Amino acid sequence: MRLLSLLWATSLILPAGGCGDDVRGQLRLLVVPLHRGRAPIQDPFSLVDRVEIGLTATDGSYRSLGKQAPLSRFGPGLVGSVGTGAPTLTGLNDRGRPVSRGYGSPVAVEPGLDAFISVPFSRVDHAVGHRLRSIDAGQPAALQAVPPTLRLDDANLEQGQLGGDGDAACLSWVTWDDTGLRFLVRVADDDLVPAGMGSPVDGDAVVLYIDLDGDPAIAPGEEVVVAIGSDGRVEPAGVLDSVDVQKVAGGYQVEASLPGAGWTKNQQLGFDLRLVDVDLDGTSLLTWVFDPLSHGAPPTAEQYGRLVLGVPLLDLIGQDGARLPISIPDGVAQVTGRWDAAGLVLRIDVPDDEVRPSGQAGGLDQADRVAVWLDLGNGEPVPDEQRFQRLTISAGGSSELAAGPDPGNVTDMGQAFTGRVTATTRSDGYTVEISWPWADLQLAKQPQRGWFLGLEIEIYDEDTAGQQVYTLSDDVGQPERWSELRLFALE
Repeated sequence: MRLLSLLWATSLILPAGGCGDDVRGQLRLLVVPLHRGRAPIQDPFSLVDRVEIGLTATDGSYRSLGKQAPLSRFGPGLVGSVGTGAPTLTGLNDRGRPVSRGYGSPVAVEPGLDAFISVPFSRVDHAVGHRLRSIDAGQPAALQAVPPTLRLDDANLEQGQLGGDGDAACLSWVTWDDTGLRFLVRVADDDLVPAGMGSPVDGDAVVLYIDLDGDPAIAPGEEVVVAIGSDGRVEPAGVLDSVDVQKVAGGYQVEASLPGAGWTKNQQLGFDLRLVDVDLDGTSLLTWVFDPLSHGAPPTAEQYGRLVLGVPLLDLIGQDGARLPISIPDGVAQVTGRWDAAGLVLRIDVPDDEVRPSGQAGGLDQADRVAVWLDLGNGEPVPDEQRFQRLTISAGGSSELAAGPDPGNVTDMGQAFTGRVTATTRSDGYTVEISWPWADLQLAKQPQRGWFLGLEIEIYDEDTAGQQVYTLSDDVGQPERWSELRLFALE
């Protein structure tokens, strides 16, 4: 697929305040297609004639930075203060209509910016919800720290008419974890109308449509339809775990959670979102995916869009660049890396206020250490006795390789590590770097550009108070929910 070699390089040149010189920064957006296992399953560029690059702020406002033909680098040139928001890619067909879209993690576009950001990009009837680790889920504004899932504006107007940009629009975030789904919907509305006491909800509201069992086009399952009014009324009651509705500048905000379990990464759930806007001149409906022949009717499960359950991704691009953060009590560990024909290079920087480089007899036991896991099937079953690989490295540079058919059945017997590890310590932490040859991974063939592999990282913190273990994906025993790395390339 042609998109595997795509790199969006947005070169921003921002004036340095007060000095009269230009500070050149670069924001590089790495397009990520929908995928399962190792390979992509969708080409979101099939109908795209032009791609618009923009920035979506947390209040839902959008600023375009320009348009460019697909598969080319884009530089808007000299720009002023752009602000903070989620980098947004919109694929437009030859009539200028959106056919594909994707959002990256929020970033402050400012002088000297130098960053790589991976952007999930899919057809407009697919949207990506992002997995939250348990340590991150409880943080203030945790939902807004991840990329948005979808935005409704006048392009989604199914019924009625809008009086301007502030009349009706919304930006939503969907995240998932082992307990269920969480929703945050930021609504722009210049005239709030309470939901009222009748049935159904007859005021301004957000309506969620979810098929909890998977893809309704294949097997319709347990459907949930719940309306949340701008005044906090919920119908039907008792479906959601929690609901919080607050007025915000220019509208209102809905935060809710829905219980659920057993989902896996890259799984697709049936999903739709409707915004109901009641004004003096009538009711307007903005719906994510709808049938224009039956506008105004509630969407059916067969019409729903697809909510794709995404996980954190580390893009390896042949040079150091993209990074994957891991929150731990001592701070934020950072994972970076690159790859080439010989193998992987991974670097993990760990904050630690009490570093223990070596354990008993100079080995791994009771040493601060990092265990890097690779799933060569990336969540999909493959007949490979060496599918799961674990390389453990201490802060002092000792290492051990183990492999096996599942995470609970790996052994170091017969495993030879022919690569190289280095470790450095400092007063506030340590860094390990791994050069991991492909030959040690015993892959059936040399890894290909565009492959996705499952990635799990365990950080063992050995302090006076005892051992604490922190994981990137919360549970080593669930590889179907591990994070991922991608073998990318700039060419």
